[in-house]
Amino acid sequence: MTEERKERITALTSLKLEDFIVSRHLIEKNNSTYREGIGFRRSGQRNGPIVYWDDILAHCGEECDDDTMVDCIIGIVTPYLDLNTDPQEIYCWEKSKDRVLPKLINAERNQERLENLVHRKYLDLAEIYCTKMTVGDSQQGYVEVTREMLEEWGIDQETLERQAAENMKAQGYRLYSMEEMLGGFMPTKIDTETEKVPLQILTNREGILGAAILANLELLKEVIGDKMGACYLLPSSVHELIVCPAESWMDAEGLREVVKEVNQNVVGETDYLSDSIYVYKAMFDQVQIYMGQENDNFV
Repeated sequence: MTEERKERITALTSLKLEDFIVSRHLIEKNNSTYREGIGFRRSGQRNGPIVYWDDILAHCGEECDDDTMVDCIIGIVTPYLDLNTDPQEIYCWEKSKDRVLPKLINAERNQERLENLVHRKYLDLAEIYCTKMTVGDSQQGYVEVTREMLEEWGIDQETLERQAAENMKAQGYRLYSMEEMLGGFMPTKIDTETEKVPLQILTNREGILGAAILANLELLKEVIGDKMGACYLLPSSVHELIVCPAESWMDAEGLREVVKEVNQNVVGETDYLSDSIYVYKAMFDQVQIYMGQENDNFV
């Protein structure tokens, strides 16, 4: 779409939604990716839903006329205009604290964004924090916690980290078999020829931002503990980890290549976490990046 048409469509949409301030936005997402769209907010509000141009074109096509496109945009955004969570509540700590959660992102790919986000470095990653907003009956959105928001809340980072960890634990983490997650397309029993224990997926009940458990050693020990001893943790996305028992999956170099290939061909850029694989040693209560054969001694 041309810039001229985007401006025209934005103006026409604004005329049909007189109660909202309608404006164009360029939003930076995870891993320095950007999405452009139209934002909607009521007067006096600082936040509101955004409809992205690629979603608009996917719904109505680029060849449709202006009126059809405007109607399409209104149809997409209408369910999101009345949030179950008041957008203003995110600036009140008492109303937001039960909704804050940690999120792991790649530190190198998000260096500029991290300057404005509350975060702590962890291995080659960074733990940031989000507050969850509910749209309609079930749709969820997440607002990343900035330094400005922390100041408005009147709390320190330690308080935020502690609350986010408590909320994270309440999400209910556990190990899922591949059969549970993928509908039976992966083996769930030990391969008698290779003696390899089947892979498992580690995430929360919602399956959203579940990889954050990698930075929470207390919860990691509670969920995995000594069930399989030392293991490799593969970051399949920001939402989950794949758990590989080390004793039956000692070809860590092969696993690392698989992670890279999946990240390149399957995982979307905004969900990408890392090309690294991680070693979890339960007896030492430790996670480290697999750097080579020196990590293969799990004693």
